[in-house]
Amino acid sequence: MKEEQELISSAPRTLSVERAAVARLPTEVGEFKIAGYRSLVSDEEFVALFKGEMRPDVPTLVRIHSQCLTGDVFGSTKCDCRRQLRYAMEMIEQEGRGAIVYQLQEGRGIGIINKRMRVTRTPTGTVASKSANSRDHEKLLRPTSLCAALSVSA
Repeated sequence: MKEEQELISSAPRTLSVERAAVARLPTEVGEFKIAGYRSLVSDEEFVALFKGEMRPDVPTLVRIHSQCLTGDVFGSTKCDCRRQLRYAMEMIEQEGRGAIVYQLQEGRGIGIINKRMRVTRTPTGTVASKSANSRDHEKLLRPTSLCAALSVSA
């Protein structure tokens, strides 16, 4: 409970993103809406996939997903990004409401070349990733603003 209060109190008071476009998106999992957002403080763009009524007073399923070209698009077996994204979509479809904030930044901002060089398989076959960086907290603040723009409680 204390962690939730800290998260809510650290959420941005003013929006740092604006909606640029929204469209209907039929998928293999179900029908969603897709919205494009622009940052008001940088040149970043975000995409949100969402379903159902978004209300700040109702807990909502939300996944913040960093772009993964090799996993999301090509189905690389070195990561489980595609499975995580699909699972989130399936959960939202079952719930009837929720959102996925898709960050257009490969490997949490380190780029595809560095990311692919840093993801390795351990001897047991599990994935060991060294792609996390110190800017992760800062990068999460903008998607939190995007959730606020969607009227989702973070």
